[in-house]
Amino acid sequence: MIDHYKIIDIICLVYDTSYKEIIKPYRNWKYIYPRYACYWFLRKYTSLTTTKIGLLFGKKHSTVINAGKPYDDLLFTDKTVKEKHEEIERRLVRNNIPYSVNGLIEEYDKW
Repeated sequence: MIDHYKIIDIICLVYDTSYKEIIKPYRNWKYIYPRYACYWFLRKYTSLTTTKIGLLFGKKHSTVINAGKPYDDLLFTDKTVKEKHEEIERRLVRNNIPYSVNGLIEEYDKW
């Protein structure tokens, strides 16, 4: 299993955004794409429940579940999303970047 903080950090790096931005309730695709990617990779690479993943983003578990289909669709229809997805996958599998969590541990390690 890969640490969930590392997954979020890699996704934020690839999408050139921050954790603080993607947890806000913005409905702009600049924030939705990385948020959906976080849900997808956290479900695949961690043992976190959808409820705990939702808590990381201030969302309900059903939001995490329902984001799966649109994200899967984007992987087939949007070349940019697919390229970023593959880059995230490479970085996760190879662990090519140093680990920095931008303050996530202090904030969310309480539960």
